Amino acid sequence: MLPTFVQLSAAPLAIHGGLKGSTPISTPRLRGVGTPPSSPRAGAPAAPLSPGAPAAAAATTAVSAPGTGSELAAVAAVTAVGGALAARRRRRPTAPGGVGSSAVALRVSTLEKPEVETKTKTDGGDAEGEKANTAFSDEYYETASKIFKFIDANGNGSIDRAELSSALVMLKEEGNLQLGEDEDGFFFKYASGSLVEWEQAAREWFDKSLEDEVKRYWSEQSLERDHAFTRDEYDRFVDQVESMFKVGITSSDMGAGWDDLQKNYEKKKTILEFTNSVRSVFADRITEAVDQIFSEVDTEGKTNKLIDYSEIQQATLLLTERHGLDVSEEDTLLFMRIFGGIREEEWREGAAGLLNAGGDVGSVDLLSSFLKKDPELSDGTLSNGIPRQAAYGFQEWSRAQDQSRYIKSLLVLTSPASSLRRIGPPLFTIVSASVFIVVYNEFVAKSSGLPLLTLPTELFSLSAASLGLLLVFRTNGSYSRFDEARKIWGDTLNRCRDLTRQAAWISCDKDREDFFRYIPAFATALKCLLRPPDRHDLAQEASTHLKQREVREMLTSGLPPPCWVLYRMATIGDTIATDGQHQKHQLMSENISELIANVGKCERILSTPMPATYTRLSTRFLLVWLGLLPMMLYLKIGLSAVFATFVMAFFLLGIEDLGCQIEEPFSVLPLTRISNKIAAEASVVLNLKQKW
Repeated sequence: MLPTFVQLSAAPLAIHGGLKGSTPISTPRLRGVGTPPSSPRAGAPAAPLSPGAPAAAAATTAVSAPGTGSELAAVAAVTAVGGALAARRRRRPTAPGGVGSSAVALRVSTLEKPEVETKTKTDGGDAEGEKANTAFSDEYYETASKIFKFIDANGNGSIDRAELSSALVMLKEEGNLQLGEDEDGFFFKYASGSLVEWEQAAREWFDKSLEDEVKRYWSEQSLERDHAFTRDEYDRFVDQVESMFKVGITSSDMGAGWDDLQKNYEKKKTILEFTNSVRSVFADRITEAVDQIFSEVDTEGKTNKLIDYSEIQQATLLLTERHGLDVSEEDTLLFMRIFGGIREEEWREGAAGLLNAGGDVGSVDLLSSFLKKDPELSDGTLSNGIPRQAAYGFQEWSRAQDQSRYIKSLLVLTSPASSLRRIGPPLFTIVSASVFIVVYNEFVAKSSGLPLLTLPTELFSLSAASLGLLLVFRTNGSYSRFDEARKIWGDTLNRCRDLTRQAAWISCDKDREDFFRYIPAFATALKCLLRPPDRHDLAQEASTHLKQREVREMLTSGLPPPCWVLYRMATIGDTIATDGQHQKHQLMSENISELIANVGKCERILSTPMPATYTRLSTRFLLVWLGLLPMMLYLKIGLSAVFATFVMAFFLLGIEDLGCQIEEPFSVLPLTRISNKIAAEASVVLNLKQKW
């Protein structure tokens, strides 16, 4: 009797193991092209491209040892998250790396003004602040503080827009909440930026206006590349800019700027050197003007030096009225997304309010819910139970080949995130059906003389081969999609490395530095395009490598974000041809063209799933086959048919689920590690170029 069961189970498994097939590469839905993603789980951003060797070294180290190891304790895993990604925090240098924070957040598809409820800020040290802190239960505040300390793993003292989604998920699970809170509304209600961040953003807005004014002046005067400026001509232009900025330039400032022009402009005589010279004239006065506006709008004064969303709106309005800057609402929103963060006091107030509105604070596994939002940070699974595909190193290969892998593969079945979680509902249904059939045959039909629910063995013997073929073609088709996606990203990594080498051919220093920024920006944009919107925020992650105005232009261009970056790279690369280096220009253009092709290949895989009719047929066939199986097994092994059905259903459903797991490969591939590797190597090469 038992050999029949073994024979039936062996047929589909033998076909699955023995056949190799392939199907056209395809995959599930593609988010709207050009629509930036969004997400919960934060982490810290990758190190910006500036002369910061420690940050680049940290990033390189994090990449060279992928994976954290399942044997690490939960606390160690979270510590590793904060440590390995510490270079990607929200403080950014003003060097040529561009501005940016980074991580993951939600809903950046449009730069629309959020609905923000006005809140009255309170200083925790005064009586009003003490009263506010006692408005809710101490248990609520303790829960909020626990979540804050957990999310703020690397201790920068705030929850940024990327981290907020994970914090709210944990708050929802900890308090058993049904959150109807709009995340953008919550963030803009409680977030604030610091004085340093405000200065950095405002200086960039001034720089943009200055660059536009220089280009307009250069064009109106029809100046040649090597135009020789006189002191009077230089002073007239500075006065022209001062009449617009109104920051109080003095004669000594103008003299220092002229000396700088004589020192630097005469070397290359380009518009870039002239712009830098004029920028140096206004630098100190702009900082004073920006700090003055900050002190006027910061209602809490020097006690915290923070500026919230309503205050940043007032500040940008003052910039426009006093200094003639064109700062749009989109610029204000981007400032808050990139630089803003919710400090602990504000988070406690907002989180306790949500808990007080309706929740039952309980005990949940905060670590598991946190890591599921970005499983590349630790050994874990996606929120739907699909295991992530780690980037392997020597340690991971050693564990995978260890003899204890057999025992570990059985023990993992006890994990709540194992395959049992994904196939649990159909498995339970099939086992329940087998129990019903066996109970009916054994205790009802035999005692009352009713007919038994049985089927002949030949029916299953003949259909097992067809079922096996369906399963193996489904699995092999999904693996071919997974394999092609990994090869595409491997080719992307190689071509980005080649472009970092070819960037040295660019003669203009600014263009070369911009080109180095665009290389990791492309990888980040492509990753965000291919990932679910609940895991990544393109605006925030791209701001690690791009300036604010570049991020806004990318989001509103109507192009797929990675293509926008490549077109900017191509524009810079075309300057090589104007210098007469046509062969080098051709080589660079080939790499950029192949990267554009890789974007299209990824979109094809993501937007075209395997045929739905094929998937539905194989699923229906499998469920019906397993549902009727106990009718045949009962004649052979009696009451043991329930256990036999469970075993066969577990493995056959697992094979079918395997195809579903890897059919959409970009959610499980280690794309964050690959993009971080591209950023780290580009940073290292740029630093070496500057030293040489």
